[in-house]
Amino acid sequence: MIKILSPFVDQLGSYGPLNERDKAAIFSLPVSVRTFDRETQVARQGDIDSSFLVLVEGFATRQKLTGSGRRQLLSLDVQGDPLNLSALFLPSADHGVLALANAKIAFVPPQLVIELLNAHPSIMHAFFKLASVDASMTREAVLNHGQRDALARLAHFLCQYAARMEARGLTSQDEFKLPFSQGQLGDATGLTAVHVNRMLSRLVDAGLITHKGRSFKILNIAALRRAGDFKEEYLFLK
Repeated sequence: MIKILSPFVDQLGSYGPLNERDKAAIFSLPVSVRTFDRETQVARQGDIDSSFLVLVEGFATRQKLTGSGRRQLLSLDVQGDPLNLSALFLPSADHGVLALANAKIAFVPPQLVIELLNAHPSIMHAFFKLASVDASMTREAVLNHGQRDALARLAHFLCQYAARMEARGLTSQDEFKLPFSQGQLGDATGLTAVHVNRMLSRLVDAGLITHKGRSFKILNIAALRRAGDFKEEYLFLK
């Protein structure tokens, strides 16, 4: 039997030990799975949260919109990531979810997840650590947008993505394909697409990266990390 929540269980297991009973309880949750094309809205800001969403394949992003419709991309989510932890505790969504690159997303009844947490302390511990790391990443994003210049913001974003993907065993840290367009990179870092293009050119000219379209190769990871003021401790990958 295919265990659709396996990426999520692997992710939780990195935040706290789960025994076979814990894993079996997660796999027993009723799940419906849907596949979404690129740039498809999965959940909208302000919606009533009727499902807990888990990304089991592909990529997604969380986003918030201003009253005038301008958007801030809040994350670049990879397989195993929960997309709306707040659905377990809050009645409506404070952010939207957008699919990237043919995302496969599991929909789980929130009340059953809460019952699972109450019955399994190890799962509860792993959930809280996962949520704490997510909050740590949010705080770093606020610092990135508020205090780093454009080049550092972009370098930091690339370093973070590379570190997370390597930690999940999904790609090497030196070479990867980014699911964001330059416009989406701008929405994630508070820059225009034109500014993103200029900063990428500066990173190329400095000999730190090469890229063709969405394919990137890091030539000097230490220098790129210095350029992005990146220290991976806030990701708690180990």
